[in-house]
Amino acid sequence: MRLLIGAEMLAYYLGSEMACRLLLGGKGGVQQLAHRPTTGASLAHINALPREMEDESQDKLQTHIHVLSLLAEQLRHLDLQLPKRMPRHCQRDIDKLDEARAILETRMNQSLTVPELAAAVGLNESKLREGFRHRFNKSPHRLLLEMRMKKAWQLLETGCQVAEAAYLVGYEHPSNFSAAFSRFFGCVPKSVFGPKY
Repeated sequence: MRLLIGAEMLAYYLGSEMACRLLLGGKGGVQQLAHRPTTGASLAHINALPREMEDESQDKLQTHIHVLSLLAEQLRHLDLQLPKRMPRHCQRDIDKLDEARAILETRMNQSLTVPELAAAVGLNESKLREGFRHRFNKSPHRLLLEMRMKKAWQLLETGCQVAEAAYLVGYEHPSNFSAAFSRFFGCVPKSVFGPKY
């Protein structure tokens, strides 16, 4: 089976810039974009299509669903690198996100929740989470963990005891700290302890 897709349809689903990039190789003419062995999913969609596409009795919606599913199967194999829609943040929100990061850094020894952090800087929780993913490329929880682990490493290197380092970075129980540290760095806190000469 051959699936022919026009520029207009590609532009509708992928955006005009991506459609142009895909079709420029064919100089505006017909171009083979993808060809893969038939998968089980593709075969199911092919078998669901009517033998005569002009058959008026066939449900058009079902036909479109199967054709688009076949298109998606083929496009999945192309390295499209579609641009991700980045959320827009005004300067005021960016300042608040930076403030939230600073709060995490200065209060890493306290158990701060996302609602508390959001309230402290005046953002709603979803905007705070989304903003952290956009601005720092991680969640507030992940950023806090990284800050705590890096600080703990520094403390241990200077000769700080494991239990004390755990407490200073916000862990009540040294065993929980040791487990988190080992997962993060791949070594136990005691292996870092003390200055190395």
